[in-house]
Amino acid sequence: MMDLTPEQQLAVDLEGTNIIVSAGAGSGKTAVLSERVIRKLKDGIDIRNILMLTFTNEAAGEMANRIRKKIKKAGLTSQLEFLDQAYITTFDAFALSLVKKYHYVLNIDKSIDIIDSSIIDLKRNEFLEEIFLSLYDAKDEKFLKLIGDFTTRDDEVIKKDILSINKSLDLKYDKEDYIDNYINNFYNNKYIEQLFAEYFNYLKKISLELEDSVLILENFMDSSSYENIYNSLSKLFRPNSYNDLYKNNNIILPRFTKVDSSGISVKENIQELFKELNELVIYSEDELKNNYFCTKDYVEVILKIIKMLDEKISLYKKEHNSYEFTDIAGLVKGASTGEGLGNKFLSHIRQVDAIVEVVRCFDDENIIHVDGNVDPIRDIEVINVELVLSDLEIITTRIGKIGKKAMTTKNKDDVKEIGLLERIKDALEKNIPVRKLGLDDEEKKIISSFNLITLKPIIYALNVSEEDIVNGNEYTNRVCEYAKNEGSEVVIISAKIESELAELDDDEKMLFLNELGITSSGLDKLIDKTYKLLGLATFFTVGSDEVRAWTFKKGMKAPECAGIIHSDFERGFIKAEVMSYDDLVAAGSELKVREAGRARIEGKEYVMQDGDICHFRFNV
Repeated sequence: MMDLTPEQQLAVDLEGTNIIVSAGAGSGKTAVLSERVIRKLKDGIDIRNILMLTFTNEAAGEMANRIRKKIKKAGLTSQLEFLDQAYITTFDAFALSLVKKYHYVLNIDKSIDIIDSSIIDLKRNEFLEEIFLSLYDAKDEKFLKLIGDFTTRDDEVIKKDILSINKSLDLKYDKEDYIDNYINNFYNNKYIEQLFAEYFNYLKKISLELEDSVLILENFMDSSSYENIYNSLSKLFRPNSYNDLYKNNNIILPRFTKVDSSGISVKENIQELFKELNELVIYSEDELKNNYFCTKDYVEVILKIIKMLDEKISLYKKEHNSYEFTDIAGLVKGASTGEGLGNKFLSHIRQVDAIVEVVRCFDDENIIHVDGNVDPIRDIEVINVELVLSDLEIITTRIGKIGKKAMTTKNKDDVKEIGLLERIKDALEKNIPVRKLGLDDEEKKIISSFNLITLKPIIYALNVSEEDIVNGNEYTNRVCEYAKNEGSEVVIISAKIESELAELDDDEKMLFLNELGITSSGLDKLIDKTYKLLGLATFFTVGSDEVRAWTFKKGMKAPECAGIIHSDFERGFIKAEVMSYDDLVAAGSELKVREAGRARIEGKEYVMQDGDICHFRFNV
């Protein structure tokens, strides 16, 4: 143990209270904190139950290294095994990891990225301004009525409210369907009757509380004064209908005379409840319902603006060729039965297009494997089993819901679905992922709403040491063979190398990669492999001041690709002027490509190719 000052020793040993250690840089705060952690470990506390947060990644790394050395020195080998699972990180990273890890609890459908979210927020404000200007220019009647009825000086309040509503709707996994069906779902007689019933029940609760308070008041005033108050308010007690409250809402609250000081709070409560009833019952039942339906036009405008805003944001993402990688916590054996963190958080990755499974393929005595030794095939099978069990639960639940119905009604669609589900269930029970069943497009459509995880293609990202990045090792050879038999993809990466590359500029990166004997980073290889796995390709549009890349699904025709840029391009498609990227590079300019006869005119049936450079002609 290091030599500590009395103050430092106190900070290490003090228990049962919060501690603030205030000291300048280089005064030994990290050393003291690491000593305090070791003290906790010696007392039997699991290192995975200790949270250590810093302001910088450098400080977090230093903290982890110090604790590792001290654990070894103290002979706490059982704790060393779990050090890589300990929470030693920055405040920002920890907060973000919680949001990502427990994404399902927040009911958030999309992965979170701090920087990207900030940029998107800025773009959202910018796009909303554009939408408002376009609606002003179009003299949209419903929009102008919304602005006129709900603003006094400017429209900033409305914009703020729309952004807030949109943010709330982003939490819905079925946002698009929710918006499309909102008017039909919430502006109908059945829903308004339900809503009104809930409103009346709320008013009855207030009425009951008012009655109880009046009855209590009898204890704090003379009988004649109390009788006057009771008789005046009794018409508001236990209403049989909303109209009972409405017709009696003109009651004037009598004066409270001769109330004992101990009954003042009861008197004030009665006054507040009476006031609340007066404020909530100012319209007749018919007026309330009519007023509700009068909001329909306003809601339609707001939903229209939100859809326009989402379309602009979606187009912005397409223009910037952006795809999201969503991180989830590691699964352990038995997660489906609650071991570790369980697997309930898998729900938030059911919307992804493919799965990247990171597999440890290196030995390091300083990083103890949770199972005691490195075995990538075992690790892969542990995770895959948990994914299978997660899907099995969904399929079994669905069979339970429609199985009886299919047998009773003999509806051909239900019968077909139950047959497919039973086939999938049988495969999953044999630990066979759904992607290996060779389902056709029609069968995939039937089960599309379930978003089965084992139907999604997999890439195994094999994490190796720096020394094995070029040729791999025994572990990677085994996984490559496993993946080949499974029909999955493999990419070899080194997390250590990637962390170093992240801190270099482009020129330094190329130098570093050349020294290692590789041409591209693991991240680039992973992105490229993912791109191909999803059947994606890229075409380009070239303007006087910019070049843009657009992602499309292989097999799409020219009009469909034009629609990626703007729906008007697809609707009014005439032709596409096309040249290939390779031809452009070889020729040196667009003019020389045309002179060489390598530029061509393509029509509606042209299947777009990766690397096409296009100029779309359209008319709407």
